[in-house]
Amino acid sequence: MTLTVRLYADFICPFCFVFEQGVVDKLLRDFDVRIDRRGVELDPEAPGFNLPGRLHLFDQDYHLRAYARVLGVDLQVPRHRPRTQRALAIAEFARDWGTLELFWRSAMIGYWREAKDLEHDPDLAAMALQSGMNPETALLASRDVDYLGRVETMRREAAQLGVVEIPSLVAGDELIVGCRTYDQATELLRRAGANRRA
Repeated sequence: MTLTVRLYADFICPFCFVFEQGVVDKLLRDFDVRIDRRGVELDPEAPGFNLPGRLHLFDQDYHLRAYARVLGVDLQVPRHRPRTQRALAIAEFARDWGTLELFWRSAMIGYWREAKDLEHDPDLAAMALQSGMNPETALLASRDVDYLGRVETMRREAAQLGVVEIPSLVAGDELIVGCRTYDQATELLRRAGANRRA
């Protein structure tokens, strides 16, 4: 039976991007699991801002770059760090339409590889269209109180579970918080009863 694993993450979190690229894709390849992506805004109080010159917020974080290198992920830090509340609301709209994984990947790649702005309507619309959704309806969802309410509900849910860092994984009754290696994530899945693919 397919095991559902909850992943708490945000599009602009660099560790989340590295974890998705370097660990989650391998877990999906090797185990009979389904990843339930649950958006938790990295910094809901901060406005979007541009990072001037070379003073990038995460560029000086040795552990981040070392972690990315170990997992074989090339990390280029975007200069703009947007709020993601609206993008996460579209992700919830995508969940309803069965295209959550497609939109999640589109937003991750859009931000980290294609310099897309997750607060800019044309960029959000393009990512929604790429994911098989109606872009105009997706933009309406990004401001819809019900979808924004879901984002807030997931933030509270994560806090109640003890998610103090993202990415975090929940499998079975066990939570692992923060960045983990493939082997550590594999151990979590094994303890939760996940089956390896043949």
